[in-house]
Amino acid sequence: MRLAEQIRKYRKNSGLTQEALAEKLNTTRQSVSKWEQGSLEPNIQMLNNLAKLFGVSLDKLVNGKDELEDTGNKVYTSAPMNFWEFAAKKWWLIIIIILIIGGTLSQIFG
Repeated sequence: MRLAEQIRKYRKNSGLTQEALAEKLNTTRQSVSKWEQGSLEPNIQMLNNLAKLFGVSLDKLVNGKDELEDTGNKVYTSAPMNFWEFAAKKWWLIIIIILIIGGTLSQIFG
């Protein structure tokens, strides 16, 4: 659903006229009309004000849905991995390192 349709839908659901919405946002009725026609888009601050006024998330106002679709991209955090998390994920690497160290030590002392 387009942004213009979303603004019109939420304005009507809130029982507001274009004039009343304009007053609440300190803008003109003509601006609201242009937003609903799709000939002008509100700036980000005005979009944020609209979302707060209508009681919806900015994403829902702009995209018509609450959450972004899962694109399969993973979000990585910057928290450091502790040894046990590393060991659980890379156990095979640890075993190889232990075997190499053990073999080297047996040649040195054997």
